Amino acid sequence: MFPPEQAAGCPTPQSDLYAAAAVALQALTGTHPTAFPRDEQGRVFGTRLGPRNRNCGAFCCGHWTLPPRRRYPNTAALLADLTALPYHPAPPPIVVPHPIRPRWLLSAVLAGLGGLGAAIAGQWSPAPTAPPLTVALQQALARQQWAEADRLTSAWLAEPQLFLNGQIRATCTEVREVDRLWQEASQGRLGFTPQLRVWRQAPSPTAAAIALGWQDGQGRALVATRYDRSQARWVYALLPQFQNPPVGHLPYTFRESERLRPRWHDGLIACLGG
Repeated sequence: MFPPEQAAGCPTPQSDLYAAAAVALQALTGTHPTAFPRDEQGRVFGTRLGPRNRNCGAFCCGHWTLPPRRRYPNTAALLADLTALPYHPAPPPIVVPHPIRPRWLLSAVLAGLGGLGAAIAGQWSPAPTAPPLTVALQQALARQQWAEADRLTSAWLAEPQLFLNGQIRATCTEVREVDRLWQEASQGRLGFTPQLRVWRQAPSPTAAAIALGWQDGQGRALVATRYDRSQARWVYALLPQFQNPPVGHLPYTFRESERLRPRWHDGLIACLGG
């Protein structure tokens, strides 16, 4: 059980016995094994490790400086001697008393920090938030920017909180308000109510889509949407007529996967009493 590298006088960390001794010496002396003083042959000078007491010094010499055959034969013997060393508890830490600062100083510091915070808040005011849907939509409709108004309406309809499994979750009050803004800006030509009127008067869904300008007479789509996964939103594959749109043409609320009667459009019509 005696490592050959110890017998040669040059122990290495690969030896369990050497490793145990090195860790013990580091704990006793506060010196990392890589910083142990060595001679030109790589042997450790046990007497130069700066042991804290005589017993520690004897342990150092017993492991490092004795003839190879008189050194510890195994880790059990090493740990037995290490355990037998007397315990000297570390002295209690020295507590340096701090002078008590007057309370008015703390109040002055807090007041200064409050003034600095107010100055920073005044200099760097938060960025203005986006206007609510109805405000932005009303502004776009007032300028007859049908494309922007249609985009805002579609974005509002596509918000996750407004739908659950395809069913509309918006309140009917919100639906009627959006419908009112569209009708007022277009003299009653655009909005959900004009669309509903066309649906009621047409003999079939296909005839209604043709009357609304969403299909041609051959059944081909004139307006279509697709889901763009890279943008995680619906986009137009075929744009609506934003210049001189037919009655009820906008806003376009259909999605290609739902054909002519998507469930959320049914919810819009239900809010309008259709």
